Amino acid sequence: MGPAAPSKYDSTYYIREYDPYADFPAYFNPLSLANSALGVLFAHPDAYYDSYIPGTTPAIITPVTNSAGGHDTYVFIKTPDLPLLVPLRIGAGAIGLTPLVKPLLDAVEPLLRVLVDMGYTDRENLNPAKKTPFSLFTPLSKIVEALNAIPGALQEGANNSVDDIRSELHLPALAATPAASPPVTTLAASAKKTAAPA
Repeated sequence: MGPAAPSKYDSTYYIREYDPYADFPAYFNPLSLANSALGVLFAHPDAYYDSYIPGTTPAIITPVTNSAGGHDTYVFIKTPDLPLLVPLRIGAGAIGLTPLVKPLLDAVEPLLRVLVDMGYTDRENLNPAKKTPFSLFTPLSKIVEALNAIPGALQEGANNSVDDIRSELHLPALAATPAASPPVTTLAASAKKTAAPA
């Protein structure tokens, strides 16, 4: 819908990620547009905005001084689940298949998010007051950015899937790093002290 009109009054604007009325794609991308269409149901309704709790719900807050001298604050509320996958999550829950479907969807979602986000200018909300006209072409820089993000997205998806399976089986989470062994010199010094006569 474009940025807010400049005003001398301080204002706060709440924008939900993937809400098509506030966060429409900037480039023609079938995945972005399909995700945005489902955002009408799974990002735009009041219930999704009402669930925002400052300091708890992930959000990016960007202050802007507008041309009329007012201070605008744009609160970009992150959406944890892609609207594109929400119908599958709801369907799985309705027929009791969430334990089987959730690991699969959580494995795919990071990669799908990279491809969806390729249709947007900026996911960090750095320039919320800048109007961006819709374009039929995705800039090469956005394509390169998405290609660079794919390995990390695949790793994140694999980690999500493993975590889901371990949680379902009630297994403890994997340790991030193994416990460090004591240095060899310390062990040698201890042995020397033990062997020394009293």
